[in-house]
Amino acid sequence: MNAVHGRALAIASLAVAAALLAAAAHTHALASGPPIVAMITAEKCIKEPSGTMTAVALSDCSDKVSMVGGTLDSPGTTDLPGSFAQGTHKLVWAGTATDGKRLTKTQTLIVRDLVSPTLTITSSAPNTPEAISATAPDTPLPTSVSDLVTYRDNVTPTSALAPIRNPAGDLAVGSHTLVWTVTDEAGLSSSATQKVVVSDTTAPDITCPPAVRIDRDSSIAKSVVSPHLGSAVAVDAVDTGIKAPASNFAQINDGASTIPKGTSPVQWTAKDKYDNSAACEQDIYVVPTRTEFVVPSDGIASNEFGSALASGGASIFIGNPEDGSRAENSGSVAAYSTKTGTMIRTLHPEASKHLYFGTALAVFGPTRNLLAVGAPGYDGNGALPGQHNTGAVFVYNVHSGALERTIHNPNTGVVSGEGVPVQAPNRGDRFGASLASMGDKLVIGANAYDKLEVEERDTTPATKQVGTTSNVGRVYVFDSLGTKMYEIENPAPVANSRFGTQIAAHASAGSEIIYASSLIGKPSPDTKSRGVVYAFDGSAATTSTSAKLTASVFSDTPTTRTLFGATQLRAGPDGSVYIGEPRIFSASGPTGQIHRYSSTGTDLGAITAPDCCTVEFGKKFALDGRLLYAGDTFAQETGSTSATPRPAGTLTAFHPTSRALLDSFVNTHTSTGASTRHYGLAVELMPDDRVAVTEYFLATSGKTSRVHILDLRTLAPTFTPVESGASSSVAPPPQATTTTTAPTVMRLIEPALSSTQHVSPDKIRLTYDVVLDPFEVDVDDYVMTDVGLEVVSTSVNGRVITLTYAGVPSSGTPNTAPSVELIGTIGYY
Repeated sequence: MNAVHGRALAIASLAVAAALLAAAAHTHALASGPPIVAMITAEKCIKEPSGTMTAVALSDCSDKVSMVGGTLDSPGTTDLPGSFAQGTHKLVWAGTATDGKRLTKTQTLIVRDLVSPTLTITSSAPNTPEAISATAPDTPLPTSVSDLVTYRDNVTPTSALAPIRNPAGDLAVGSHTLVWTVTDEAGLSSSATQKVVVSDTTAPDITCPPAVRIDRDSSIAKSVVSPHLGSAVAVDAVDTGIKAPASNFAQINDGASTIPKGTSPVQWTAKDKYDNSAACEQDIYVVPTRTEFVVPSDGIASNEFGSALASGGASIFIGNPEDGSRAENSGSVAAYSTKTGTMIRTLHPEASKHLYFGTALAVFGPTRNLLAVGAPGYDGNGALPGQHNTGAVFVYNVHSGALERTIHNPNTGVVSGEGVPVQAPNRGDRFGASLASMGDKLVIGANAYDKLEVEERDTTPATKQVGTTSNVGRVYVFDSLGTKMYEIENPAPVANSRFGTQIAAHASAGSEIIYASSLIGKPSPDTKSRGVVYAFDGSAATTSTSAKLTASVFSDTPTTRTLFGATQLRAGPDGSVYIGEPRIFSASGPTGQIHRYSSTGTDLGAITAPDCCTVEFGKKFALDGRLLYAGDTFAQETGSTSATPRPAGTLTAFHPTSRALLDSFVNTHTSTGASTRHYGLAVELMPDDRVAVTEYFLATSGKTSRVHILDLRTLAPTFTPVESGASSSVAPPPQATTTTTAPTVMRLIEPALSSTQHVSPDKIRLTYDVVLDPFEVDVDDYVMTDVGLEVVSTSVNGRVITLTYAGVPSSGTPNTAPSVELIGTIGYY
């Protein structure tokens, strides 16, 4: 309805109203004569509104009104009050018949929307479908395309109009005709079509595996390198089933069967089903003399040489706690020059049996000038008959090798405040079994400490006795002069929990953080294997006030079989703690993790085992602010099969905070006659970023160990971790697809005890169903069920473990057949 018609209709209505008023006020006298038939006709009038109607012209509907036998009142020019909105209204028309009578007629006025809305689709290019870049298997319509559709209505507000698209929803790759329809509030609609083409033009995201470094002076067979390549990972937003990337590994070095010394890039290519491709490069470094030297070059016939490592001054200190050259399991520490690899000296305090001197090492002091050596089997310092594994820590000058002092076990064996003596004071504490540097202080673990409590005897009159909870554990903090600063008790003193099995510490600007692991942290059906790591704040601790417990961290692995915190703890430069958890068993095989937590227990993420290294990952590792190096002694040797898996070992490097796998180091040094090699038994970082790694192998001469000093200072010194999604636009040359050989999964189980034999009054022989690894067995793995007896040594020969024990039976009567309990793990085979 236009404005002129609307105004005329309103005027007509006003005129009709005025005429009716006039007729009511005045009556004309009609002339005499024959009767005249007079009438007014008024048809229904339908008009389209324009918003809210406030004026209607009479002429809009007057063509539908007529009068016979008289004269209609003339239209007026005054607007009626009110308005005519959409709906039905009544208009009264009036006229004067020839006889002077006033006549009226009511006309229906219907105001309604009669015109459909307008819908217009513009095009960004004439006669060309709109191009859409796919972002998913089904891509949402971009607003840049939907904004090309415009619409309006002369009655319904645009905000109340909602165009509908058919087909609706996201669009697959291909051509589509979209039908847009808009409907106004009166139910009137308009439609138009829009053509679009969805195309995938984006390359996949590809991430290459980390570089592989081979210690080699000459070319190396590709068959040796292939198992260590790993695999590139491709992700495509559109082609979610993209095929695994292919490499040109077979074609490098002109297709030869070897890789030359130097750097050889391997190109990995990913291509989606729409022929978009991306490539990345993985470097293979065949680097000579990355192993600077091996000490000793041929190894030492020993079960434990290199099980503990520490670096200080210009020396690398290597613990050999089972060295029997002076007395059975007396132990020693060898100091080698980090510049030349030559031996400087051998440290050993005395030729006593079962000292296990060298079990733990730590360099500490104001200028890192002191070397602490743990001897948890030490029985001196006035020990009474029957006392064993009391323990002591010997402190040496790093530079001269001179013995500075001996820190004896401070446990007096007397219950505080009661004065009730124990039969064998400080029996079996294994003081010095673990050590950690905390600036100029030394943290010492005594994981077999027995908690003593006074109990009331049910006698008349009542008497007191001392009750013992065995192998609870305790941690001590000493200054560099050997003075005890404070003690830390086990927060959950459960029998055989061995609090302090592993310890780590961090000191900075008045802050002292101590971490200690316990083998039992949660009650479970298998309480031997559910570990916990505690965090303590020692900044306000004194001789009478212990460190404050700030966090308790448990394994979140959904199994009761875990070595969480039992094999390695390391403090990070920021005071956080890295916790090893090897040997997590599942249906797919063993794996491991290295967890990181803050001192308040915040989970900062975990490093998961890479494909190369799953069985022992997390058992031993070392880190600084630049890198974290992890060893896996069971990473398999090339040529292994599921029937004859031969461990070799691999060292992997990670970014310590982003947890990205950055590099790996494959040991190719051969050992004459070696049938099995375990590389990565212990790992220690040296101040100049070199790395010491222990290797244990079975040679023709027997069980042998040696330590490799690796120069890894050029191992990606300025890492920028490559996040998933990084890709390369380099167009790859034509290449054949090669598939790398995945390492054989080793299906390992715990050994089963076949028989127990008491071969003498101080020895028990345990026979298992498999040949055992001597490196997996030590005195911490077993306890005597008689609390008066202690295991003082272990010997492994094939399937047989011989335990030597000592002490006085708690009953006072000699026990010819005491029983023993396995509380640790002796490996998986």
